[in-house]
Amino acid sequence: MSTLRFPRIVTETLSGRSLVLPDSLESNLALVVLAFRRHAQPIVDSWMAPIGRLLVDRTDVEMYEVPVLAGGWRMVSGFIDGGMRAGIHADKHDSVATYYGDSTRFRHALGIHDLNSAYPFLVDSKGTVLWHASGWASQAAIADLEGLVTTRTTALGRQ
Repeated sequence: MSTLRFPRIVTETLSGRSLVLPDSLESNLALVVLAFRRHAQPIVDSWMAPIGRLLVDRTDVEMYEVPVLAGGWRMVSGFIDGGMRAGIHADKHDSVATYYGDSTRFRHALGIHDLNSAYPFLVDSKGTVLWHASGWASQAAIADLEGLVTTRTTALGRQ
């Protein structure tokens, strides 16, 4: 079985912070949810809202929502990011990082073919994908993810 590696993605958060995934991760774990179409936002929210509630008091797991827009949108990125900043509460700006450009390389590396869905990945600080899914969140998937995060952070705390 080959280990899935999270590819390097250079982006910037809505707060203006440069973010290079997975290189910029400050915690041992991060949940990164990729989406490629605006209409996939409710799918993204189905992951971010319950996981956010589970991790609200934790500083050892980061969460990032990464809207991916094709390169042609880069020319109006300021307008798009401004619209997102206006529609997203300010306390979330540091966890939303828009990527503008060709996504073929990292979509291929992660096995993403359906651009109409959302893709959550649990990634460690070395870029190893520990868990991933696609589509809408389910209670079972949220429970699995929560269990994995708890197991991993408990094990890391013992080292």
